[in-house]
Parts: sequence; structure tokens; C-alpha cells
Amino acid sequence: MEKSILIVDDHVGIRILMSEIFRRDGFDVKCAGNREEAKCIAEQCKPGIGIFDVNLGGCNGLDLLKEIKSNNPGMVPIVISASEYFDDLCLPAGIEVHYVKKPFDIGMLKAKVCELCG
Repeated sequence: MEKSILIVDDHVGIRILMSEIFRRDGFDVKCAGNREEAKCIAEQCKPGIGIFDVNLGGCNGLDLLKEIKSNNPGMVPIVISASEYFDDLCLPAGIEVHYVKKPFDIGMLKAKVCELCG
């Protein structure tokens, strides 16, 4: 799998933290803070992994993920959410994802990404 990541989160601090961590590990990292940015970047770059926050300030991250995945079926999605009912949200939407619960440990997220990259 290509070592490219799209990080989609409406909190700039989280985007900066994650991008710095993954860049140090040799990933090509792109970040988006909203739906329009994410769709544009995903269309241009075709990331190998997408890390999506579920709540994007007025936008449903799962709906956005479905849109992006339909144009980039090879992308492996990781969803970040504080919801205890995450499976109930994703299963009806027909989305197969890897899930990381908030608050998350950056080391665990990094390990998950490395595992998915093989």
C-alpha cells in the first residue's frame, strides 16, 4: 500500500499533531478541515489511508467517507469517534472501516496505520 494519508478533522490542532507524527514516519500526508477540501484532495491524491472524524462541524464524516471511497475504492478508512454506538452508525451505512475511539492514544493510532500499511 502506498504510504499516503488523508487526515480529515475540523480541529486544526488534531490535524497538525497527526500530520507531524505521520510525516516523521515517512508518510505523504494531506489534511482537510471540511468536506470540500477533503473531496478535492482525495480526488487529486488518491490516498492509501483516510483518517476521518465522524463529526466535522455540520458535516457527517461517514457520509463524506462513503463519497470519497466510491471514487477511491482502494483507500483504507480509519474513523475516529467518541460514540459508544459506532457499529450502529456504520453498519447501516454499509461502510467497512477501522475504528479508533476518542480520546485516542496517538501511539495506538500510529500502530494501526502501520499495521494497515503492511
